Amino acid sequence: MFPPLLILLMYENEETLFLIIFVISILIDIIYKWILIKLNVTSKYGYKLDLLASIGCYFLAVIAISNFHWNFFYPFKYWFYSFLLVYLFAILFSLIKFKNFPRLHINSLKIVGFAQGVFLALLFVYQFIPWIFIIAMAVGIIIKNDKIASITNTKSDKV
Repeated sequence: MFPPLLILLMYENEETLFLIIFVISILIDIIYKWILIKLNVTSKYGYKLDLLASIGCYFLAVIAISNFHWNFFYPFKYWFYSFLLVYLFAILFSLIKFKNFPRLHINSLKIVGFAQGVFLALLFVYQFIPWIFIIAMAVGIIIKNDKIASITNTKSDKV
């Protein structure tokens, strides 16, 4: 919701302010989605914009991690890079096969989001906990590979 401001805060190395605005942005997104679901409001373009916003938010979190906490991640960089590679591959594969972004709101991806959300919250509020990071990345890699398999075996972009 506030990408230019968040990018500026990363550039200025303002981690606390970045975290506050990032969390506010995510909470606004959650509330907004909940209201739209309750009112049964849907739009083809709104859905695509929401997907792009979710992907953009995810990449901002990745950039923030590498900007603010790379020294913690460096020993575990292969976990980090492996997850990012699988994540990007799932997006690119869906774009190539269906000319559309993959669906992000299926239950298995909500599990990934929850695991990685817990990890990010602990990272920014408390400290880097290696075993939680490894679990979050492993779950993400497994479920993203499952997503790729689903994309491979279907003719519809609704996976």
